[in-house]
Amino acid sequence: MNRMITAMAAVLLMLSTAACNNSELEKLRAENSKLANENKTLKDELTSQWASNQQLQQSKSEAANDLNNAAIAAAKNAEEAAVAAEASAKAAAESAAAFKVIAEMVAA
Repeated sequence: MNRMITAMAAVLLMLSTAACNNSELEKLRAENSKLANENKTLKDELTSQWASNQQLQQSKSEAANDLNNAAIAAAKNAEEAAVAAEASAKAAAESAAAFKVIAEMVAA
């Protein structure tokens, strides 16, 4: 009789342990599901930030290229302005020489 009671107690203990383990397993599954959802959310946010960063890098590259092109154009314009200023100075010198010749002719 004692053996039967001991065996029944052992079976009840095993069933109780199994029930506790099952309850713990359900808690762990719920926690795992929650963590998986958080992980997906973080992954989505990171993917979005990465895409935004890629767009910013592209914009930065385009802006640097535009700035470089503007600097090249400004240098070209400055060179053209220097050539024009030289031509203008030459024309002014020629005009002054012509006026000098005319003034000498009038004075003579």
